[in-house]
Amino acid sequence: MAAHSLHVFMDVVCFDNGKVYARSGYRIHFSPSSIPPVMEAPLPGLQTINRAQIHALIRAIKETSRLPHKSILLQTRSEFLVCLFVSLAQACLASCLSPPP
Repeated sequence: MAAHSLHVFMDVVCFDNGKVYARSGYRIHFSPSSIPPVMEAPLPGLQTINRAQIHALIRAIKETSRLPHKSILLQTRSEFLVCLFVSLAQACLASCLSPPP
């Protein structure tokens, strides 16, 4: 990893996903940084695994956006987030590469 890079690992949990009494939370590990090395919190609002994954990602981006790192490596075990990023990247590329109207 480069000297000015930040490694961020996100992990989430949801007990009883899809049920009324479901409970979700997330944990984010930062290394190395001036941010506390671990952040964790319960998910506010509707409790689902996908919402917890998105919330963890948004929190990680907000926390790292104010740091002067040249690169940030986001790591997750979430297939949902990976597919979301791939589809967003494909849509972005398609709109950037299409000729103007």
